Amino acid sequence: MQSIGDINEQGLITDIDKRGFSVFQCWCELIANSIDARCKNIEIKIGANNLKLIDDGRGMNIQKLTNMWSLFRQNHLEDKSMGISGLGAKSATKILSDNNEVIMYTYDGNNYTSVIIPWNIIMNEGVYTQKINMRSMTYDEITNFNKEREFYDNKTGTTIIFSFETETDKFNESITVLRQNFNSSNNSKYSLCYKTKQFIQYKERFDIIFGKFNVNIKLNDATDASYSVNLELYNYFCGESHKYYKGLSRDRIHVYSDNSGNNIYVWEKTEDEFYHFDLAGKGYSKTKSQINLESHKYSEMTKIGEFIITNGMRKNNKIMNEQHPNHLCKSQLGQDLGDYDNMFFETKLSESKSSCRFDMVKADFAKVSIERNGQVINWMKLPNFKTSSARGDIKSLLKTIYLRTEISYEVYSQHSNKLDKIIGIQSNKNQLNVDVIPVPLIRLIEDIKTNKWCEINNYFKELLTPPEPEPEPEPEPESEPEPEPEPEPEPESESEPEPEPEPESESESEPEPEAEAEAEPEPEPEVEPEAEPEVEAEVEPEVEVEHDDMIEYLFCRKYDFETIQNKIDTEEKKELVRKLYNIIR
Repeated sequence: MQSIGDINEQGLITDIDKRGFSVFQCWCELIANSIDARCKNIEIKIGANNLKLIDDGRGMNIQKLTNMWSLFRQNHLEDKSMGISGLGAKSATKILSDNNEVIMYTYDGNNYTSVIIPWNIIMNEGVYTQKINMRSMTYDEITNFNKEREFYDNKTGTTIIFSFETETDKFNESITVLRQNFNSSNNSKYSLCYKTKQFIQYKERFDIIFGKFNVNIKLNDATDASYSVNLELYNYFCGESHKYYKGLSRDRIHVYSDNSGNNIYVWEKTEDEFYHFDLAGKGYSKTKSQINLESHKYSEMTKIGEFIITNGMRKNNKIMNEQHPNHLCKSQLGQDLGDYDNMFFETKLSESKSSCRFDMVKADFAKVSIERNGQVINWMKLPNFKTSSARGDIKSLLKTIYLRTEISYEVYSQHSNKLDKIIGIQSNKNQLNVDVIPVPLIRLIEDIKTNKWCEINNYFKELLTPPEPEPEPEPEPESEPEPEPEPEPEPESESEPEPEPEPESESESEPEPEAEAEAEPEPEPEVEPEAEPEVEAEVEPEVEVEHDDMIEYLFCRKYDFETIQNKIDTEEKKELVRKLYNIIR
């Protein structure tokens, strides 16, 4: 028997360019590696003919460097890192260098090591194996390495250098990507030669991709100092809970696997309330059902992980002013994204194209961001929260665009990770296949978002109900039933003679004025009929007051109390109007 099968290195090396890594994604891979190394600072330098990435992470020893440059190796089996397939650094350095030589310097606290990756030779010879060289750094290299970190507390770290003899397309494209990401319209010195980051799409922004990390990312442009700024990171959910209507909500979706290898998705709504979507025919039911996790069926399942669903709507007085509640109004909101988002997104390309730009921003906001181990890797659409529906009424706009949703999870970076498979992660994690995300998982996310919207919407309704009248009606109902048992006020009048007998000079003649007091109500009905004809003559021919309009007419003072009373045909409705009138008065 003859054994066959090998790996064609030339084809493998060429295939790296076909993995879908853009220049932006290549820089993301290198930044992610620095953050995985627990750095606090990342500096990207643009020189006349070179690009540098400098960090103050933990650095790498010989073994870690060997693993790093091993193609498709799982380098973080025991870490919840941003790496996935063992391809990121290789693809990034090859593409960004435009197949030129790349030099890496690293110090782990013990050894200063230099690594040379000759992509030009690797491509020419079609061989990757044993082509990367390591050696100890020279004295001058160590001096420069330490000088780059003289202002950092941590002196360890890694430096990657891309050098170019002449300008190349990849070199110029890198400069464009970097300048756009650090070029903010909030900076009065920003250049008009490039778009500001406020105009770049969600998926092409460093500040959004790495917004969850406590790291300082800086651009140092030696060719144009106006771009030398620190990157302000974006994280919509970074605020304290009280900065969101009804706070931030974080729900768990547990993922179980049964004996047949099927995945079951369970929403933990409360500690004692769990839901999932059952199979129905060839698909799934459109209505969730409550389940008992302690039942025999679920106790035999294996839990393989969980997803955290975060929902929140930042407070914005143009949406709802909590101190002075206002009715929801789309024209009042306009294209205002709120104080926080206005710093990071621009809704106007120009006065004539403002609506077009706003639609682009809405399309990004309507999607659910997917966060893996802290890094935003992609976004997915929810079928029942479409951008097109947000063009309708104000409530559709708020629940689809202004109520943000995020799905996040943490995993060990292994090729066989089941949660990565559920999300559709590819070797290039930025190209996940959202079409494979299970239907029951998507429907649970939609239900969780809908549940949060209902909570916020009900809160808005409560705010629009005057808070002061609420306690006032409590004593009024007690006095309202008094008209029915009218004898109750009579005993009160009988008790009045008790203080009167104290002056002995006055005798039994006093009951007579009491009778006169009882006769006093007689003129009151006389006043009512006098007012009735006046109001009826003016109003009745014009408008008929319906039961549902009583509140509006009373508040608007369009009719007086007696007129509306005369227009109502039942005692129950009259009683309701009396209560409302007392509240308004």
